[in-house]
Amino acid sequence: MEEGSGTLQYFVKLVPTIYTPLGGDTVHTYQFSVTEHLRKIDPRTVTVESAQGVLPGVFLNYEPSPLRARIEEKRRSLGHFLTRVFAIIGGVFVVMGLVDALLFRAMEEWAKGRRRKGGFGGGLSLD
Repeated sequence: MEEGSGTLQYFVKLVPTIYTPLGGDTVHTYQFSVTEHLRKIDPRTVTVESAQGVLPGVFLNYEPSPLRARIEEKRRSLGHFLTRVFAIIGGVFVVMGLVDALLFRAMEEWAKGRRRKGGFGGGLSLD
């Protein structure tokens, strides 16, 4: 710090992890995350009452996780791939069918409204 002092806190969380790659050996390792928090203390503005419980220094809070993560690489089968492709194609057909039905219905309603208002010709009537 350039001037003054402060409290620097690190919060470290560890998660034990078992990693199994596609064609390799199982590895026992850890994943971690670190959060840093700095609270500056300016000695010119600190009073005895406001400084209660505030010490300058570096503090490390270490928290191991009670849970274990398992990461396993797997290959999907050809059947799984084909199922997903056909599901996407089927979804596209359903959505396009709905859009087509809505457009058809809108065009019919528009045409009915035009016929009620006097038709398409707008000219002579042969009654």
